Amino acid sequence: MEFLLTSYIYPLKEPLVLSRRLGFSLDNPRTELETEVVKGYLLGAYESGYDYKFPVHSDEPIVTIEGILEDFRNTLSSNDPVVAETFTRYNREHIFDSLASIWVVARFEDEGLGEELRQEHRRMRAEGSLGFFMLGDDNPCFCADRDNRAPYRSQDGAPQLHSVSHLCRAS
Repeated sequence: MEFLLTSYIYPLKEPLVLSRRLGFSLDNPRTELETEVVKGYLLGAYESGYDYKFPVHSDEPIVTIEGILEDFRNTLSSNDPVVAETFTRYNREHIFDSLASIWVVARFEDEGLGEELRQEHRRMRAEGSLGFFMLGDDNPCFCADRDNRAPYRSQDGAPQLHSVSHLCRAS
């Protein structure tokens, strides 16, 4: 089971199943690892300064991340006990942890492909090999072809050969 980040926040008591057949649901991060992944993405986006970068806290009457979360809590906690209960664990010093824990993610069934790709990536890095995965069109599974090489240009424009691990549909 893998997940994608949405652009929504809301604490969910349990996953909202959108399709049992496709294994697709909306949910919040449920494990420490999932929360850390979401938090890492949020911190990276925040620190990049690419989008609006509201201050985290302020004593001035300005828009802050904490203020947005407080407005969210104040507006919704009287109507939704899950929101009220979630904010009892709010910690001002760990605001990105709190935000990550209520981030809505879209879960989907990948039959273990994501974990298989992460393991292969770790193996390649341990061997000092650089590369990328090319996914096929039909929800592929992993097929390694270590002798296949693809052209690659480094940052200075010099052509190099780069290892490629292919993914193909198993029959």
